[in-house]
Amino acid sequence: MVRVKPVCRRIARNITLATALTASPLAPACTTFYEARLIELPRANNTQKLTATQLGFIKGKTTFSNATRIIKSKNLTGIVKDSYHDSKDNFFQTIVADYQGQVHVFKEGRYHHSVTIPLKNLDPYGFSTLLANYKGQTALLITYRDLEGLKQPRMHLFFLEQNKFGHSASIPLGKLARSLGGIFLPYFVGRDLETGILFLGRNPKGNVWKKVPNIKFTGTKLLFNLVPLSYAAKCGCVREYIEGKKNSFSKDDFSSLDIPDAEFIPFNPF
Repeated sequence: MVRVKPVCRRIARNITLATALTASPLAPACTTFYEARLIELPRANNTQKLTATQLGFIKGKTTFSNATRIIKSKNLTGIVKDSYHDSKDNFFQTIVADYQGQVHVFKEGRYHHSVTIPLKNLDPYGFSTLLANYKGQTALLITYRDLEGLKQPRMHLFFLEQNKFGHSASIPLGKLARSLGGIFLPYFVGRDLETGILFLGRNPKGNVWKKVPNIKFTGTKLLFNLVPLSYAAKCGCVREYIEGKKNSFSKDDFSSLDIPDAEFIPFNPF
């Protein structure tokens, strides 16, 4: 199987997703690869919402690695982490888990503050988070659903203001979820909200969406534009997601994901 050189998800600040897509045309010999059909099984080991205080996080002292160990020790599932050097060369990390009402933010490797999610009486599950850029501003995207799929999934946008992330915009994802068959194992590709960020996901049968939302921020609201998977798959990170090699859960946390062995099927989006 011939592989296109992958474009890392953590795209450098001066390289946009659009650049990655247009700079990586696929030769005819590279058009067939394999899709991993990943089924996400229910996770409900610990559904208690734990604040940063209850977890024992101390500003400026608790390290990211220690926080990860604490969260795992509480038997929380669906642990999602991200890291990012922003335009001012600040290093941020985030961590969240199923059913939690806060995303915890770390700066230069130590606990800084927590972002409270406007949940609207929903028990959040199946998170995906992304630290991103919008015209030099550091942004945080958070998306989640509920376990049963009875309530509307949502996406929230926060911006770093006065050294803390403040809520800026929200968008309901119910219509998107219905049109694509559900939101399972969501994953962001790209980090620039001005040029666009791809939002990948799978349906309940484990198949990758064949239409991919491209997310942009207008300055006042989030907008989605669906692009064909055949176009998105020009990016190496999208191909790795299709092949089951990438998702929002870090490799270390795969045991909490409870995904059975993947079924691999031939895939040719072109």
